Amino acid sequence: LWLTITPELNRWEEKSPAPPFQKQLNMKKINYILPILIALSGFLLMTKVSAQTNAQTILTWQAENFYPANYEGKAQATPNTPVSVSAEIFAENKLLDSSQANFTWYVDEKFAKGGNGVKEIVFTATKAEGDNHFIRVVIKQNNKLLEASTRIPISKPLVVIDAPRSNQLIPTGSQVLLQAIPYFFNINSLQDLNFSWQINEKIQKGANENRLLLKIGVPQTPSQNAIQVTVSAQNKTNPSEFAKKNIKLLINNH
Repeated sequence: LWLTITPELNRWEEKSPAPPFQKQLNMKKINYILPILIALSGFLLMTKVSAQTNAQTILTWQAENFYPANYEGKAQATPNTPVSVSAEIFAENKLLDSSQANFTWYVDEKFAKGGNGVKEIVFTATKAEGDNHFIRVVIKQNNKLLEASTRIPISKPLVVIDAPRSNQLIPTGSQVLLQAIPYFFNINSLQDLNFSWQINEKIQKGANENRLLLKIGVPQTPSQNAIQVTVSAQNKTNPSEFAKKNIKLLINNH
């Protein structure tokens, strides 16, 4: 056989002490304890500030969904993602105590939450991919008003294929381990996703894990010098949450 396909059970590399995926469930400690460190990491959004005071309001937001633990970018909100937004007040480069300040939060100009010391809200993204949510907060402190706002874009979940030889020719007689890596799904673990693999548009029965092993033989025809690999990932509890990716592998038949 010129190509042997073997489904691989989902497992973690022994060198890694923790699974390479995580779901960010609560950013409250980071938002409250380390706001300056977050600013240095590029996660703070500078916002509009009332001209009535020299104080500055800074908003941060975090999408609480599923992505690889080694992902260094900002998690994107997708439809149905819980999103946390928090506000901090600075003046003269110092973080002010806002525990007694009155916060009034609006999501898309509709009242969401309010009260003294309520400097964080969590809402569920309901907009479609390509749209955004407009978040605004009005803060009253020491008889002064501050107002800040930001827009949170809505993206779509993604899946990518990690192939060690995707950028080079694959020699015959070799093995290639493919791994599907999902981003920004509203799940708790990989077990909440259904995976489906296709090789040259042929569905691989029994290949429903996020890994697939290809054993490369000797191509018998010129058309077999290239392998089209497609993977799809679908949320088991919400089938409309779906992503698909394909790559082409080239075989060195010389």
